[in-house]
Amino acid sequence: MITKTLAEIYLKQGHLQEAFQMFKVLAERDPANQEFQERLRDLKQKLESSSVPEEALSMEEKIDALENWLRNIRRRKGEESGLPLAPESEEGTPATRKAGMLGKWLSRIRQRKGT
Repeated sequence: MITKTLAEIYLKQGHLQEAFQMFKVLAERDPANQEFQERLRDLKQKLESSSVPEEALSMEEKIDALENWLRNIRRRKGEESGLPLAPESEEGTPATRKAGMLGKWLSRIRQRKGT
């Protein structure tokens, strides 16, 4: 089901590709609708200027990006000490649980690579 409402939801949630596809169909159905045409232009620009696709990154670049992400999370949480975040717990915030999971993933990647 392709509707303007669903396209807007995708857009608000940051699913630009899905929103673009929806607005493309809507614009084909109603080519005179200037709002759809503007949305398509804006989304096309955003998609073209977006970051490098994940597949284009090497394993090292992916690991570096994840480590930087984890460092930023720790810095924001005041945990820049380099010590692992507390294990996941039901009491932890969603951000803390995600950071803990990310730390575990990075540890597993390092073990597999032998670093």
